[in-house]
Amino acid sequence: MEGKSYCPYCRLELSGDRHLSDIAAWDRYNCEYRVSNSDKPPIPELEINNRKLKHLTTQKNAINKRIRQLKSRNLELANWRKENPL
Repeated sequence: MEGKSYCPYCRLELSGDRHLSDIAAWDRYNCEYRVSNSDKPPIPELEINNRKLKHLTTQKNAINKRIRQLKSRNLELANWRKENPL
């Protein structure tokens, strides 16, 4: 199974030597990348996926940390409320 490849400038998917959608590449990024006319090689799908995984893992860790902080704070508040009824 061969993976996809992506433009090294705009990160849009390539189809052969060109963008999968030349119109989207131009409209969004003014990108005219062609594999045959560039010194930069396309980015393989595996590399793109690894970058995304790293980013998502970082986000997940930050979210989990915040969840632990909120649970701890809620526990503190619940204990304070038990000790100081209205």
